[in-house]
Amino acid sequence: MTEPRNKRRPEGSRTYLVVLLIVAGVLLLSFASGYRNAVRLGLDLQGGLELVLKATPDGDEQLTSEQLTKAVEVIRSRVDSAGTTEPEIRTQGSDQVVVSLPGEQNVDAVERIVSQRAQLRFYEWEKNVVDDKVFRSAHEALRANDESAKASVTKAEKDGGKVTRQLYAFDPQDNLIAGPASSQKRLVEQTIDAVRGTPEADRPDGWETIEEEGALPKDWSSFEVPVGNILVHGPPEQLVGGDIALQEGGKFDSNAGAWALIKDDPGLSGDHIKSATAGAGQGGWVTSIIFDRTGGRTFGKVTEQIAKDGARKGTPQRFAIILDDVVQSVPQIDYKQYPTGIKGGQAQISGLDDRQEADDLSNVLNNGALPVRFEVVSKTQVSATLGSKSLEDGLRAGAIGLLAVMIYLILVYRMLGLIADLALGAFALIFYGIVVALPVTMTLPGIAGAILTIGVAADANIIIFERIREEYRAGRSVVQSITAGYKKGFATILDASAVTLITAALLIVISIGTVRGFAVLLGIGTLLSMFTAVAFTYALLGVLSHIPFFQKPWVIGGSRKHQGPRFHLPFMKYRNFFIGLTCAVLLAAFATVAIRGLNLGVDFRSGTRFDVQFQKDTNVGAVGAALLKVDPDYEATVQETRDTVGGKQSGSSFAVTVDKLLGGTRGSEGTAAERTREQQSSAQERVRQEFDDQFTLKDGGFNVETIGPSFGKQVLQLAIVAVIASLILEVLYIWWRFELLYAVPVLLSLIHDMALAAGAYAITGREFNSTTVAALLTILGYSLYDTIIVFDRVRENAHILRKSSFSRIINTSLNEVLARSINTSIVVLIPVSFLMIFGGDTLQDFAFALLIGVAAGVVSSITVASPVLSLLKEREPAWQKRLQAEQAADAAGGTVIPTTGETPSKA
Repeated sequence: MTEPRNKRRPEGSRTYLVVLLIVAGVLLLSFASGYRNAVRLGLDLQGGLELVLKATPDGDEQLTSEQLTKAVEVIRSRVDSAGTTEPEIRTQGSDQVVVSLPGEQNVDAVERIVSQRAQLRFYEWEKNVVDDKVFRSAHEALRANDESAKASVTKAEKDGGKVTRQLYAFDPQDNLIAGPASSQKRLVEQTIDAVRGTPEADRPDGWETIEEEGALPKDWSSFEVPVGNILVHGPPEQLVGGDIALQEGGKFDSNAGAWALIKDDPGLSGDHIKSATAGAGQGGWVTSIIFDRTGGRTFGKVTEQIAKDGARKGTPQRFAIILDDVVQSVPQIDYKQYPTGIKGGQAQISGLDDRQEADDLSNVLNNGALPVRFEVVSKTQVSATLGSKSLEDGLRAGAIGLLAVMIYLILVYRMLGLIADLALGAFALIFYGIVVALPVTMTLPGIAGAILTIGVAADANIIIFERIREEYRAGRSVVQSITAGYKKGFATILDASAVTLITAALLIVISIGTVRGFAVLLGIGTLLSMFTAVAFTYALLGVLSHIPFFQKPWVIGGSRKHQGPRFHLPFMKYRNFFIGLTCAVLLAAFATVAIRGLNLGVDFRSGTRFDVQFQKDTNVGAVGAALLKVDPDYEATVQETRDTVGGKQSGSSFAVTVDKLLGGTRGSEGTAAERTREQQSSAQERVRQEFDDQFTLKDGGFNVETIGPSFGKQVLQLAIVAVIASLILEVLYIWWRFELLYAVPVLLSLIHDMALAAGAYAITGREFNSTTVAALLTILGYSLYDTIIVFDRVRENAHILRKSSFSRIINTSLNEVLARSINTSIVVLIPVSFLMIFGGDTLQDFAFALLIGVAAGVVSSITVASPVLSLLKEREPAWQKRLQAEQAADAAGGTVIPTTGETPSKA
């Protein structure tokens, strides 16, 4: 026998109470986590330096995950030894390592420490120099051995052995431009990077065609190192001597010194270094090395053999200390003083410029060599002042947005709104606890993701509340309405949240810069919003619904004055107009982008961006003129921005983007990469000094971001891949949840919404960067979010309105979900609007795209997805017959009578 209802209620209430107790436990754990731990702030919120390093494997080798993992370990050891606190070092993509150092501002020293391969090797010099010849230039050294190189490569490939290729590029004047590279393709990429890093006036003839054709110009040359050899260079006075002669001819570069090909047969490597220390020696700073036991024995044997060779020839022989293909020193072994070699396992690298260089060298030697070569492709320098202000702006925007959403929910949903506010409070506390417990690094885009999840969490509750109101208008009691509303609304929440999670997961996998932080927080927030809506809100409503006071209709804002939907708008009457309007909008958006173009950010087109804040008021023209004083070849984009440093708005602030740093003094010593780095640092300092002299920089008002061409190209490619992959995955999800035909209007809606956003960026000239890509992908999720709500209702009504045409089913469904669409859009637009008002420049750009996208998503579900779906479905025979019967009945003023027993395909 069935128990009376009042007997069953306590049992249901106990279930709700158990759920609430579980939620309370989660809240306590979150509070404890947040109380004990602080949020890990990203570089853009606390200031510091970030470098992105790209790995280049040797020869034809494929980069392995083990090599990348090993590189991260080595770099972390070097950074820790340098005394940096709380560094973040992680892999990005398949071939990059990101090094974030909070509070660090010494770009040159950090770049030297983290990117230097530190491959130290010791060679018997006279024994290994090819043909006993040293050359005045790299071009002469490789040209003289060109035939040998070709023959060695052919033989190695024929034998099926492992070929480690080393190619170098030279301009028409035989200047070394790029190398070593493992392939011709990589050599071209290096050449493009090197040329673009040189002032245009100094660029060699023919450079304009390299990027267009993807090959070196005809009058340029490339040579290869013979297999089994390496190309090294160093001071000629050290390399030449004894049997080693300097060849005449060739353009001598005093910065690089003399060049030699040597057999790659080291007697000892740096793997056996026990310790390295910096100190003062005769004539300059030195780094002293102590080998481990094995290394000490090997060093003794190598020097003993050199001593014996010297005694046999009657001339002291030498050994070379080579670090990353640069000859550091070539000391000789006095066979009379050391007839059995040098024992004790110690060596010394001399000729270092200063204490810092000696310290840095000892650091990298103590922590081992990197398994592959790395080059710096991106540098970002943020002042602590700017980071602190950005954090303040983001938190203010989030707090005000959350408060505004809570007030709106109470005004619209009354007591249900108050419950939703409690759920939002629980959501915020648990969200914070998860962020600090994992821990997740909070970045500026991450703040945007966190603020956006406020709307996601509120949206989940609104879907439920609207269904509860519908059930109440249909005649059910408050308790029954709550139960039925949750049952029908949960599937919709699941579908809608899934598309947002697809976007977040895709962004995490692709990891475009700081966008990863946004994606992680958006994903956490979306999952958590489902938990609070389903567990906390439902359980709390279940307990309260048994209280007599809560069962009054006004408490939930319910009314039975109007049965059915509150709106009765004839959307499908204007179906053809909507489709025509959509085509016009798409054409206008594409034309705008094609004509005006997008203002691509520095992370897409490469270059250097200065974010500057001045104490004096000035204008764009004056800033551009100041830059031209540094170097007349500067072609800069100067945009006025909001002041993000200091308390009140004062002075002026600008974003200044240049293709390449010019006007610096090229370095006179070291490798080509080191000399270029010195030149760029010099140019950067000249820009800073000129701005400070003319406009007086604020404290922390000079921040720099430099993106290399190869990195910018990769970011752009990843952005395109992300958009295409997101479109494919979301269309596949729609196919799985509905049917393939539904994917067509979804795809058109997504293209419509993205085109609108892109057109808005083209019209306003706002910077389009990797953060904008995250916003566009989020637009995809939100556009589909609203469309899924409509399609879910269409599928539901197709089983209820069995005699209606598809257009009428869609029209009814749109009117039923219109209130939900309006309210959910508002609760998303509220926090995003405050993000636009109170956020800094980065958050503003992100919020701008979301404002356009969210509004477009609501409109496109009505004007694009629904009309197109209606048009496609009514082409099916079964739905055509329904439409004809409906039209006939409408013309006769009667009811719709089905003319066939044929059942339409699933909706």
